Amino acid sequence: MQMKRVLAVSLWCLIIVACANQQVVFTATPLPTFAEPELTTEHISGWIAYSVLVSREPFVTQIFLKNLETDETRQLTNSGNNSWARWSPDGTQIMYVSWTKENLFDIYIMDKGGGNQRPIISTPANELVPDWSPDGRKIAYVVSDEDSISNIYVFDLQTMKTMQITSDTLGGFAPKWSPNGSELSFVSNSSENKRDGRSQVFIMNADGSDVRQMTPYDLDHFEDSPVWCPDSSCIIFMRFIGPPKLMFLDLASGEVTQFIPNVFDDEIMETGLARSSSRGYITFIAGETYYAMDVNTKRIYSLGVKNAYDLALYP
Repeated sequence: MQMKRVLAVSLWCLIIVACANQQVVFTATPLPTFAEPELTTEHISGWIAYSVLVSREPFVTQIFLKNLETDETRQLTNSGNNSWARWSPDGTQIMYVSWTKENLFDIYIMDKGGGNQRPIISTPANELVPDWSPDGRKIAYVVSDEDSISNIYVFDLQTMKTMQITSDTLGGFAPKWSPNGSELSFVSNSSENKRDGRSQVFIMNADGSDVRQMTPYDLDHFEDSPVWCPDSSCIIFMRFIGPPKLMFLDLASGEVTQFIPNVFDDEIMETGLARSSSRGYITFIAGETYYAMDVNTKRIYSLGVKNAYDLALYP
C-alpha cells in the first residue's frame, strides 16, 4: 500500500497547473434514484489488463492480461517499465505508457496478446494517462514539460497529427472521453494563478472549447480521475479528503454526493478509476483489491487482482 501511495504522489508531482477564474452555479434539482450498492460474490466475464511491480531495485512494473472466466494470466510486457494499460474500443489492442531513462514516459500500443509493441507518441517530454476515444480514432493524453506544466493534447490516429487543447493558463490532467466522444472531462487547479495541487473537475468540448468548471475550489480537498457515466448524465470521480472517496456528480443539477458509502468502511479507495469501454462498469481499488461496479445497478464484483497499480476491463 505504501508503494502505491509513493507512486501516486510521484505522478502528481508532475502536475502543477493553474486555471482561469470561472464561477460555478449549483441548483437544487433532485438527484436521480439509484439502487443501493451491493458487494456480491458473483463473477463477471471479460478480460483485464493491469500493471504490477516485478522489481523494486530498479523499480519496474509490467503489464499482465487475465481472462476473468478461466483465471488464466499472461505477462504481456517484459522490457522497459510499463503501466496504465487501456483497451481499444474493439478490444483488439492495448495502449499503455512506457518509461525509459532515455525518453521518459511515452505512449505505446500492442496487440491484445502482447505482440507488435510499438511507440505511437514519443517526444522528449512526458506523455501520460492516455484515454482512447469511443470511436477508436483519437487519443487524449497529457504532456508534462520540463517546467512541470501539464496540458491535454489529442492525437489523431488517422492523420497522425497532434493538437494541444488546453492552454498553459488552464492546464489539465486525467482526460476522459464522454461516451459519444464530443466532450472530455479532466481535472485542473481551479484557483487562478495558484499551484497548490487542489484540482477540481472540469468539462470541455473535444476541441478544447467551452471549458466548464464542475466542482468548486476547496482548500480541504482535491479531485481526481473523473469518468463519465454510460449515459453521459453524470461523472464519478475520486475525492481526496481524509480517506479517498468515490463521488457522484449529477451534471443536470451540479450536485455532488458520495457514491457508495458504507460498503468498504474505512478501507482506502485509491486513484485509478476507469470505465469499461462497452459496459456500464467502473473499476477501482478498495484496500488492496480491484473491483468492478455496474454503475446502474451498483452491484460490485471482485476482480481477483491485488496490489496492482492500474487496471482496465474489457468489455
